[in-house]
Amino acid sequence: MYTDASLEGIGAILKQTKPNGREKLNEAQKKKKTIYLECLAIKEATLLDTIGSFGGSRSTIRYLHLLVDHFTRYAFILTSKTQTVGDFVKLVMNISETKRIDKLLTDEYPGINSKEFKKIIKG
Repeated sequence: MYTDASLEGIGAILKQTKPNGREKLNEAQKKKKTIYLECLAIKEATLLDTIGSFGGSRSTIRYLHLLVDHFTRYAFILTSKTQTVGDFVKLVMNISETKRIDKLLTDEYPGINSKEFKKIIKG
């Protein structure tokens, strides 16, 4: 999901990453209403966001990077002085041993949109 926010308003658009744009449903899921399935798609995702800027230019903690698994509701946090690809990679690598990230919802930070980060996410 790509999102954007400003004082003018907010917006979001989904980006499909599968070759045919969809994942297979099991038989029970096929019997559900469309609204349920749309919510399921969001529930199965992992959210990555950054909150900041804290402190001041001298602070070693300026940003809080938050990775939330919508299914388990677990949150993983990393604080850093920057918003570089290294920060996002470090956060994802810390949890990749226990959780596989299939869908990642993010804003369009330069570090997240880098080739290096996308390569690591794809595994």
